[in-house]
Amino acid sequence: TTTAEKMATNLEEQNFGFHTSALRVKNASASVDFYVKVMGMTLIDKFEVNAGQHLYYLATLRAGEAYPHEPGSTAAHKCTLTTPSANLCLIHSPGSEKDDAFKVHPGEQDKDGGFNCTDPVASCAGLEAKGVVFKKKVDEEPMKGMAFALDPDGYCVEVVKRSANAPFSNEFNFSQTMLRIKDPSKTLPFYERLGLTCVRQKPTSAFTLYFLYKAPSDKPAPTDPKSDEATEYVKCQLAPLINFCHVHGTETQPDFKYFVGQEEGRQGFAQLSFLVDNVPAAAKALGPDC
Repeated sequence: TTTAEKMATNLEEQNFGFHTSALRVKNASASVDFYVKVMGMTLIDKFEVNAGQHLYYLATLRAGEAYPHEPGSTAAHKCTLTTPSANLCLIHSPGSEKDDAFKVHPGEQDKDGGFNCTDPVASCAGLEAKGVVFKKKVDEEPMKGMAFALDPDGYCVEVVKRSANAPFSNEFNFSQTMLRIKDPSKTLPFYERLGLTCVRQKPTSAFTLYFLYKAPSDKPAPTDPKSDEATEYVKCQLAPLINFCHVHGTETQPDFKYFVGQEEGRQGFAQLSFLVDNVPAAAKALGPDC
């Protein structure tokens, strides 16, 4: 058995699960209200961490499903740390909402959060009636039929049509986190080591989209990620996926790089988080370069 084979086996034993996409926000009340009252999510938990920051966890529950726990309670903490579905995490530093100099950087088309809906035209009209501002409206080119709304911090919120065969009736469901990547030959294998699979691949002349997901064993993804069946599979999911966007040619440019949301003056997107059974063991299995 090779070292690589042993490492792969050790990683599989850690039971990695995609858990959160985290965003820094200026005003927690405004941001939580937006995602709960406008985008239909549920506040499932909240934490205060050692750095004095407050974390707010939101998820799309199936329409009609009641959440039984009080956010911030022990039961809610346990639920948050055991749920198999990914969440949106909002990170707030108390007092930033009163600090005129404080602002988060929403990125420059290098990342967004996506929400699927049954009828983008009707849903976007409803968003506009609630005062939501759009970067691109649903009837505008390019990519007519999908829209980019803006949340209170200016993060892009992509609004896309879901499959008519989706087995749930929510107006919106948090469907994806989109990040741009430089080289899919490096990025995709890394996330595959974390238990994700490329379940859909959408190539265009200028870029390719890779949708990664940990498919349930009882609902496996189609074997061909470029097939119509793969598109249908992705558009029927209630839980969010990771969507990596690769602009062709960036992988051959040595000095090309994307901002990651941690640089001074550009802090906005925080991280993707994964749950594991044992953090020290998982870190060891990943190796010293991660």
